[in-house]
Amino acid sequence: MRYDRAAEFMGKLAEDITHQADSDSAKGRVRLAERLYSTAQELYLARDRMLSAWEICKPYMKDESEK
Repeated sequence: MRYDRAAEFMGKLAEDITHQADSDSAKGRVRLAERLYSTAQELYLARDRMLSAWEICKPYMKDESEK
């Protein structure tokens, strides 16, 4: 999987987990919501790091049409 696609996946996963945390928080499941928010935050950080890695290697990647 290319780094840009991995970053996109991580971002979408973080968004989904954030929505789950919002729902659990609204239901009074505070401890669970806190853990989910923390997990989402780490995923957003991982996404940002992966995008940084992508920017480094992007110039060396073949265009998808060249495959």
